[in-house]
Amino acid sequence: MVLRNTFIISCCAVLWVACGSSSGDKASATDPITPEQAKTLFIRKCATCHGTEGNMEIGGAKNLTLSSLSKEEVLDQIRNGKGNMPPFGEVLTTKEIEAITQHTLSIRTK
Repeated sequence: MVLRNTFIISCCAVLWVACGSSSGDKASATDPITPEQAKTLFIRKCATCHGTEGNMEIGGAKNLTLSSLSKEEVLDQIRNGKGNMPPFGEVLTTKEIEAITQHTLSIRTK
């Protein structure tokens, strides 16, 4: 009986992984990206140079907490890059770029 239950649980686990659980931080194409997911994207794509709080300034990266760029300028720099910053327009979706932009604007000091 124990062996049978273990087999059933194992099969369920394999099917769950094979079908792909939706408990990760990836949103579907139609779901909005939450602020928490935007922060995770920022950390994955931007924190190497800007730091997790946006103020690390590694390799010439700007302190994003002090930025006065408009939303459109931030979107443009993320899409197309500038100076040492690489372009992310081919790496991230429009929705991801917009989410990172919102996060970047939210970490500014007032």
